[in-house]
Amino acid sequence: MTKFLEHISKYKTKPAFVKGDETVSYSQFISQVESYIHLLTAQLDTNTKVVIAVKAEPSYIYYAKLLAIDACKQIALPYVSLEDISSIQYEVVFDTELVVVNTNETQYKLPGSGIILLSSGITGKPKAILHRLDILTEKYIKLNASFKSILVFSPEHISGIETVLSIIAPGGTIYFPENRDALTIAENISKNQVNLLACTPTFLKLIYLTHAFELYDLSSLQIINYGAERMDKQLLKTLQQKLPNTQFYQAFGTTETTNIRTYTLADTDFFKPGVEGQDYIIKYGQLFLKLSQSFVTDLSNQMDIEGEWYATGDLVETNELGYIRITARKNELINVGGEKVSPHEVEHVILEIPGVVDVKVVSEQNLIMGQIVKATIVVEERFKATISKKYIRDFCKLQIADYKIPQKIEFAEKLVFNNRMKRT
Repeated sequence: MTKFLEHISKYKTKPAFVKGDETVSYSQFISQVESYIHLLTAQLDTNTKVVIAVKAEPSYIYYAKLLAIDACKQIALPYVSLEDISSIQYEVVFDTELVVVNTNETQYKLPGSGIILLSSGITGKPKAILHRLDILTEKYIKLNASFKSILVFSPEHISGIETVLSIIAPGGTIYFPENRDALTIAENISKNQVNLLACTPTFLKLIYLTHAFELYDLSSLQIINYGAERMDKQLLKTLQQKLPNTQFYQAFGTTETTNIRTYTLADTDFFKPGVEGQDYIIKYGQLFLKLSQSFVTDLSNQMDIEGEWYATGDLVETNELGYIRITARKNELINVGGEKVSPHEVEHVILEIPGVVDVKVVSEQNLIMGQIVKATIVVEERFKATISKKYIRDFCKLQIADYKIPQKIEFAEKLVFNNRMKRT
């Protein structure tokens, strides 16, 4: 049994996972992990390391499989569909049963267990990052505060994995919603008195736009950790007004570096991802993160690494107290006739217009300028008659340079977000 399993076994009858009417105690969860350990050791050569593709689902069964793979010192490869992992070598598929698809030993050599995590890549092909799973699990053993949380992040994503580990390590409870729409999550929070929510700013915006605050009592939330994308200052202010007794923290991390302990400057979108010079540095205006102890290698060879530092691609600014905030993604800057435009800056200005509830700014190719600024805007129903394209451009003209003003404006009923609750 691993250190992590030994640690959580002491919680015994406490509820570890809840989905609908089913509650799984820590003892029941440990028994499930042990049954999978027996299955793996019975069907696999424990002296041979293999990559085991495991279907990622919002279920205690999935997390039991991950911890069994960890205990057997094998390598887990979470997937949603097998098509997503077609470019990665794996030897075993662990879905409803264990199926060996390749009898060779994996090329990846590790002293302990591993996990391969996918993230969006710069080439159109996803990045595949290999981490030490044993190090990932053990780093949460020292946590003491116990919370009730609901899983919003995708279970195959680093945030979905680390959310669960961080909650069960100190004996908390994870609730799995029947689906991940905003109202279902809000209902679960209210019904189960969930006191910690980890999610993206996009999801928090959906909570607000669906009037969940009026429909459900969300006052049980003590902490909201938001991350994976930039938080809009106006949205944060609105959420703080809705939940005055809730602490909001900027969580930060990447698939490449895993989650990092951050320090948030109260009532702002400024934060510190650890200690400067030790956990992060800023070069050329870009944020670099120190590679985590769990990091092994980038299997897709797409990471920009300088020594022990990973170039995140996030452009940042620093305030007088030394806190930073993300201003743009390096690869999302819009080049308008040689002038660089940050989509975040333009979005921030447009969101100040009363009646605008959401906006997405991107580049669009243009024969004359190279690129132009395009804005897709969602307007509250009662303001649709008064907020025109001209009104938006006139408003922007008062605050930003002409080349930053959207040359193309489209209106939409809502913005699209992906399965990781980020805007697309």
